[in-house]
This record gives sequence, C-alpha cells and structure tokens, in this order.
Amino acid sequence: LPSIPTRLVRPDTSPKEYPGVVKPRDGAGSWLVRRLNQLSDWQRAAPEYQQAGLTECLWQPWIPGRPLSVGVLC
Repeated sequence: LPSIPTRLVRPDTSPKEYPGVVKPRDGAGSWLVRRLNQLSDWQRAAPEYQQAGLTECLWQPWIPGRPLSVGVLC
C-alpha cells in the first residue's frame, strides 16, 4: 500500500515545506494534530509540543482529498 511521505521533526526546528500536517510520533487520535500552511503556523504549534514534553513529531505533506480511516487485518 502506498503511504504518505513522513519525516521526523523536532519542535525546536522548523519544517522546510508547507502546507503540511504535524502530529505526535506516538499515540492515537487527534491530540496535537495540526495542519500548518506557513512558518507562522509552526511557530504557534511548536510550543504546544514542547509543553507536552515531546522531543520529536511527525511531519507529512498536506494531501487534499476526502478523509479516510482504514484498518487492515492480516
């Protein structure tokens, strides 16, 4: 199955490409998931990650389309 390109980013650095989605590396649900359109969005979101004690988060490019959740059992 194809997957969205994903890379780690630290809250004390900034992503180089926008728009994108940032989310905690571990966990589930929508806690601290943010869509970021520009650098100023990241500058507002990064302190939330630092306050939560997170040292890494996931960065993915924004891909327009319909939201979809999928489960796979093998």
